Amino acid sequence: KPTIDEKVASLPNIFLALVPYNEAENIIEECKQAVISEWKDLTSKAKEIFEKDTKSEFHGLHNFAEFQKQVELFPTINATFIDLPSNPAEIEHRIDALFNDQAFKTEFEKYNEFLQKIQEKEGYKPNEGSFYKFVYKILMAKMGAIKTVRYFKGYSSDAMLGSQRIPDDFGDGTRACVEVIDKHGEETKQDYLGTLNATKRMLKRILNKSIRYDSTEDIAWNNEVNKSSDKLKNGYIAVLLMDGDKMGKLVSGDRALTIDKVMHEKTLSELPAEIKSDLEKTKMFSPAYQRSISRTLGIFSALVRYIVEDKYEGMLVYAGGDDVLAVLPADKVLKCANDIRKIYSGKKVNYPIKLDGDEYTFDKGFVYKNGKPYANMMGNETMSAGIAIINHKSPLKVALELARSAEHIAKDVYGRNAFAVTVVRRSGQMETVGSKWEIDDMDIIDTAYEITEMAEKVKLSKRSFYKIQDEDFEVLGKENLKELVYYMLRKSDAQNKKSLEFKDLKEKIIPFFEKLYNEQYLKRPIDLLLTIRLTKRGDER
Repeated sequence: KPTIDEKVASLPNIFLALVPYNEAENIIEECKQAVISEWKDLTSKAKEIFEKDTKSEFHGLHNFAEFQKQVELFPTINATFIDLPSNPAEIEHRIDALFNDQAFKTEFEKYNEFLQKIQEKEGYKPNEGSFYKFVYKILMAKMGAIKTVRYFKGYSSDAMLGSQRIPDDFGDGTRACVEVIDKHGEETKQDYLGTLNATKRMLKRILNKSIRYDSTEDIAWNNEVNKSSDKLKNGYIAVLLMDGDKMGKLVSGDRALTIDKVMHEKTLSELPAEIKSDLEKTKMFSPAYQRSISRTLGIFSALVRYIVEDKYEGMLVYAGGDDVLAVLPADKVLKCANDIRKIYSGKKVNYPIKLDGDEYTFDKGFVYKNGKPYANMMGNETMSAGIAIINHKSPLKVALELARSAEHIAKDVYGRNAFAVTVVRRSGQMETVGSKWEIDDMDIIDTAYEITEMAEKVKLSKRSFYKIQDEDFEVLGKENLKELVYYMLRKSDAQNKKSLEFKDLKEKIIPFFEKLYNEQYLKRPIDLLLTIRLTKRGDER
């Protein structure tokens, strides 16, 4: 079974369990105390490590009184529970008390009527599991209310670190209480951290793990153009943030299959018409459904590392559920993101993932182990990606914020199942480009890379690419797109325009432009090609 690497953060922050009702409060309290106890143990060990560092090998200034004060700020744990009644009147009462959503109320009424019809036909009687979908929504409504009115532990501090009041460098909302020193060769870097971030920085020492994390410069060296050079020609790296689309609706059952889709056709054919009609409107939702999603996401999270690190030479930072955070060489990030969204849905990628002597492949919504079906993936569900491309010397915090903004663009502007890339050049110029992953079965990223590589073969310069601008189409009309692009290519500086490679380029670039322009997913298709060119070459001088 694929497992998540110990150096990759993967802890989910939401847990759902079925437990005996009369033990629920005790179980919640035990879980809370277990988490708090483990946290305090980690901070105690981190503090002890700093105290023993009398030669200031990895820390400098410290304020241990402030360190201890901040221990009490974390974590904030919210919890609630609910029983599973078998009485529909009780469920209806709770829905009326908590929800104004008439559609939800109508859904329950229709479902209850459906169960009554089944019972009248001498089918099974409703039990505690019959109303799970509605109980789950009530439970999540309770949790939402708790979060809305939850109590935050108060914090204010005038604590000094040395002779100054310094905030945590990573925006934790606290005062820095430890100066952590990182040494890489001859370079020394100081970070001023609060308790939470200082403890995280010491985890390798606390757990006695010899885990190495690549520096941003290490990752930049993995750009292909740098591998044959003793000079860092392309210093760009990328922060990749990916997230499953409409995951809340999926987990809550709103996007689950209807019952008629999972029943055997012979059974379905024997049912009365009115029952069959109800089955076509009723979602198949149960704890087993949620566990299936959880299992699939666990497999996905475990396999992502082999794409990010083995195939594309990046560093996976977080993989939990449907969320992915990674740092990659700029020239590999788009292909990596494209492959990740494919395996999420169970689509083919052009290589197997090799793990412990086994090979994992993907096709038709499934993952296969050594050629045999192993598990279902997310099928028709999709992912969106936000990507920030920056120089490796730029602050990662800024890159992460840009990647988050790009992800919002992919979801809100491009309508999900899409990607958006924000590029920050060394000059400070910033631009964003993006698209749906696929348009009319055309894989946009794969096609864009094919066009870029074809252009490189015929030595088509960036200057020639820039001549194909959307302003020209506004004047001449998009109906003349083919003729205009052909004209620009004929007038370009490409070499050997009679070659087969040049002909292939023309044949490939026209449908690419037509699909992107017609669908209006990308203002200027040429921008995506120029972005790929930048990621491959770095700043051209």
